[in-house]
Amino acid sequence: MKDITIVGYVEIDGVRTFPDETVMAIWDQLVLDSTSHIVFEPEVVNSRESFMTYMKQPGNLLAVTIINNQIVGFGWLSHMVKNHAFGNYAFFKSTWGKRTHDLGQALLDYWFDFKDENHTP
Repeated sequence: MKDITIVGYVEIDGVRTFPDETVMAIWDQLVLDSTSHIVFEPEVVNSRESFMTYMKQPGNLLAVTIINNQIVGFGWLSHMVKNHAFGNYAFFKSTWGKRTHDLGQALLDYWFDFKDENHTP
């Protein structure tokens, strides 16, 4: 799992860790993989713009999964209250059956390494 990197989508000094276009490209890949409607309810997220808006909501915490400098999926925490949240994830078809377990474990490790309520690893 050493080749897997997890990068949180956060704002540091007014700058997000990924530009909007990169986050919207994640949506584009879900559409290309024909999985966007499986991962999200179409009434809630159904376009690049609605995906971007959803991931920027204060109640969601996006983490991007990367292998060899390529984004291969993502996970996000939602409904965060006190010491619990819902964990969600989607990996691109190119990883299915090859790295999905490792990617899922890397996300869980990342989330469980948070040291405080500011979600800092």
